[in-house]
Amino acid sequence: MTSSKIVGSVSGRPVPLNRHRTSKGFVYNPSAKPQASLKDSVIEGMENYGDWRMAYTESGEDLRPISLFGGKVIDLKLVFRLRRPRSHYVANRAGPGRLKVKGYSAEYDDNRVTGGGMDLDNLIKFFMDSMNGVLWDDDRQVVRVGGVKVWDDVGEGEGGIDFCVRVLEEDEVGNLGSGFLEEDDVFDDGNGGNGDYNDDDE
Repeated sequence: MTSSKIVGSVSGRPVPLNRHRTSKGFVYNPSAKPQASLKDSVIEGMENYGDWRMAYTESGEDLRPISLFGGKVIDLKLVFRLRRPRSHYVANRAGPGRLKVKGYSAEYDDNRVTGGGMDLDNLIKFFMDSMNGVLWDDDRQVVRVGGVKVWDDVGEGEGGIDFCVRVLEEDEVGNLGSGFLEEDDVFDDGNGGNGDYNDDDE
């Protein structure tokens, strides 16, 4: 597969990554099952999966999984569509055209998009960990990531993840920090440097 970019969408309620836990002296991953489910869903949505995903030995008996983009440097964009509470819909029944208020309203936020245990960084980490060995060899290869979380307005609002994974060219990798922050985002101490973070008037 020669493409340097893949765009996809997976249905299902996004979940945050949970830390490994210990039980009876053993360490286990409480996110293992949902991560495996996400991995399978992404793989099923890929074209020509069999052409690149498995590398065969000469005997054809041994299968070694390989990732789509190998060890290349990755740019990742994610949209997490959170499942809407049924209270957002007329008569508490989900469906197209049944939203009580069109678009996003503070009236129906009720602290679930901004809170409710769904931290954006944990949602991102869940996706990145799940895609190890699928889209890339190791999530350390992701050097630029952007993510947002919104209410799901697709279908019956059950939730989903939209993603765009792109391999960065060599010249892009060399200029990652240039222009990343807007001019107004950067503090200038007047001496050509960024100064410190103390905003006292002393």
